[in-house]
Amino acid sequence: MQLSRLTDLGLRAMMRLAVGSAERERVTTRLIARQVRASERSVARVIAQLTDLGLVAPQRGRAGGLRLTETGRAATVGGIARRLDGAFDTAECAGDRLCARGGPCQLRTALDEAREVFYRDLDRYRIGDLVHRHTAAELDSATTELIRTTLPLIGERIDEITALFYRRMFAAHPELARDRFNRGNQQQGSQQRALAASIATFAAHLVDPALPDPRRMLARIGHKHASLGVTADEYRIVHEHLFAAIVEVLGAQVVTSEVAAAWDRVYWLMADTLIELERTLYERAGVRPGDVFREARVVEREEDPAGPVTLVLESANPAEPLPGFLPGQYISVAAELPDGARQLRQYSLTGDPGRGRLGIAVRRVLATDHSPEGEVSAWLHDTVAVGDRLQITLPFGDLVLGTAAETPVVLVSAGIGVTPMVGMLEYLVAADRARRTVVLHADHSADTHPLRLRVRRLIGELTDVTYRTWYRDRGDGRIDLTGVDLPADADFYLCGGAGFLRSVRAQLAAAGIPDHRVHFELFTPTDWLVHGR
Repeated sequence: MQLSRLTDLGLRAMMRLAVGSAERERVTTRLIARQVRASERSVARVIAQLTDLGLVAPQRGRAGGLRLTETGRAATVGGIARRLDGAFDTAECAGDRLCARGGPCQLRTALDEAREVFYRDLDRYRIGDLVHRHTAAELDSATTELIRTTLPLIGERIDEITALFYRRMFAAHPELARDRFNRGNQQQGSQQRALAASIATFAAHLVDPALPDPRRMLARIGHKHASLGVTADEYRIVHEHLFAAIVEVLGAQVVTSEVAAAWDRVYWLMADTLIELERTLYERAGVRPGDVFREARVVEREEDPAGPVTLVLESANPAEPLPGFLPGQYISVAAELPDGARQLRQYSLTGDPGRGRLGIAVRRVLATDHSPEGEVSAWLHDTVAVGDRLQITLPFGDLVLGTAAETPVVLVSAGIGVTPMVGMLEYLVAADRARRTVVLHADHSADTHPLRLRVRRLIGELTDVTYRTWYRDRGDGRIDLTGVDLPADADFYLCGGAGFLRSVRAQLAAAGIPDHRVHFELFTPTDWLVHGR
């Protein structure tokens, strides 16, 4: 059976809307037309029909756009196809006339029955199942069984494998250690743990789809990669040295040609998913893959009483202004260090998205018994002044405020995790100040609370806001949501350290908040988050 052109276009449009909903992106008829390679008129026609069917609706609010309705999200693919095809005839017959052979023609009936079988098979899927779905169905049974039996073996030695992988790769490509990867995270081993956890989580989901879906993990990785300018060629480098490390650690007796082929399949399923995601992010930004760096000039520098330094950036080329951004996104900043290294770090954007400037707040990362001083934060604090030029990237990041929604917003942060919340508050003040907002923050004290005065000024301009802080020096203890009136239909945005995020996510789950309403960011490699804990 073959879908009609209308149905094919309608399903592709709904899939694009499903992706936009998952990534909190504004999706328009024009965007869909460009990405599915159809005329805007054809897409507008099918969107109108999907709207009449109650599957799609216009977004309310300043940003506009389109969204899937609850009915659209719940509809099966077969059900959508039935409604779009309508009375479409599978046989080009004229009424109920007799066929040339005499007697009632049964061709239409037979084809209609076949079409219904086709639809019933499609009823097994919903639109969300067609978007970034990776399960054992993508592996044949023999490959699935090989992954299932060898996953524990690789899991037991994964830390050795990833450590050897990075040593091999950096020996062959020292420029990656110098200019791409975070040297501080490498020294602490956090980058190695994050890579190990992401591969293990993806492989485990392939052989057991009941385990946590890795799509959120992959979206976070994809945005980070886009902010670093990662391209498809670099996945081949990773593949070469990762598989050499697996063989060296486990031995050729364990990593037979069949086992190697099975894990090769897993790697490229994950890599291809990330490559496609990153391609979409680059396309959305209007640039070629990897072409994300721009030169900016520091136009303001302000020292915050709690320690961070705020830098306001403009394009160094007035003819090419810096792009806008979505509240909650970040940029990468390149630091040209004294030893010749070009280290990259991500900083959340704190300014008004509509001003044509980009603002970041940088906390100096001090050395501890377990970690070195933050070399990029120290460089920005000690050497960068008004008038200096910096290499920065275009904005990326998947912790993005739902600007088209009308639901309440709850912003929960700890320490320097307040920075993306400031960007969200700036947007709300500028464009949606009547929206119900709850702002919660935990810190050591009022004196160490970053951007505290700015936050208080911004919430003072909102018309329906609750604000509460927890400071350890006054005995408040850890953030506790049991005494907070949390709107049941709110979207929650979290940013802070690992322990903070574990605690708050557990409290929200205990309060019955659906997981899809909880969005979070962590300023370190997310090795524990990929498991969904």
